[in-house]
Amino acid sequence: MRDRGPILIPLDGSQLAEGALAYGAAFARALGERVVLITA
Repeated sequence: MRDRGPILIPLDGSQLAEGALAYGAAFARALGERVVLITA
């Protein structure tokens, strides 16, 4: 099986980005991957 690596979730302080966090975390959990949060 191919190693996928972490799920990257960009956060920019917006409500849209904060809402995506829950979906990204659920997606990572379903795949058994870890989450990496990115800010700029």
